[in-house]
Amino acid sequence: MIKKIILILTTLTMLYSCGYTPILSNKKNNEFNIEIINSIGDRELNNFISQKIKRLSNKNDKNKKFLIEINTNFEKKDLTKNLSGDTTQYRLTANVNINVKSKNFEKVFNFKEKTSINNFDDEFKQTTYERSVKENLSTVIINKLIMQLTKIE
Repeated sequence: MIKKIILILTTLTMLYSCGYTPILSNKKNNEFNIEIINSIGDRELNNFISQKIKRLSNKNDKNKKFLIEINTNFEKKDLTKNLSGDTTQYRLTANVNINVKSKNFEKVFNFKEKTSINNFDDEFKQTTYERSVKENLSTVIINKLIMQLTKIE
């Protein structure tokens, strides 16, 4: 019993002092300024993307300034149904096209993320869960965009 307690305390101490920090958590490390010109499509997904971009953008950096236009499309389709014809699973798909412009660079990035979710009996829970899935999909898309933008010289 005492060995287990010592082992748990040692493991927790080692994990606590491992020095983990998220890659994109420090705003000072971002080497670019992103300004959103226009966003069309799914309003909720656009809001999540805009919030994340504003949080990650360094407004003081004038050297790497990117102007972006966001075009989103969010679809919710039936994936499986039970014997009575009620939907049991949905496929959520987020298509995001981001047009990036700078002084000497222009490119359109296309991101497509899919996920499947189960149907809830409670409509409020279903809506809340879909909203959190949208937020997670926007996080994945923004991380991919940031990785692409860091490659640009």
